[in-house]
Amino acid sequence: MIRYYDKLIEYWRTGKVWDAYRYFEQWKKEGLLSEEEIEKLNKKIPEWGELVIEEFQENPGALLGLYEELKKKREWDDEIACKKLKISKKNIENIQNLRLRSKSVVNKILLEFMQKITTR
Repeated sequence: MIRYYDKLIEYWRTGKVWDAYRYFEQWKKEGLLSEEEIEKLNKKIPEWGELVIEEFQENPGALLGLYEELKKKREWDDEIACKKLKISKKNIENIQNLRLRSKSVVNKILLEFMQKITTR
């Protein structure tokens, strides 16, 4: 189980949120996680969400990758992203210049991205 968590965290640290999500779903689908482990994981998801947000705050390159992927998947430009995410153009510039540290902005991007990939 520890190996599983380490790999999941590594995906998040490298900005591969979609891979982390697919990895978790694969483990559940293949029966590699017991019901107890899935329950524990579901209880920890809010804690993991905080961990992911902190990782993106500390790794602006990963955040930029996530932002660009979100724009691509939603077919947005920067102006539409500002409106839809309710963030400023300055926030977008900071993301693109690898200077963003706002927990609120990271959270908005991450939630929108996760919503997009879970509604496929």
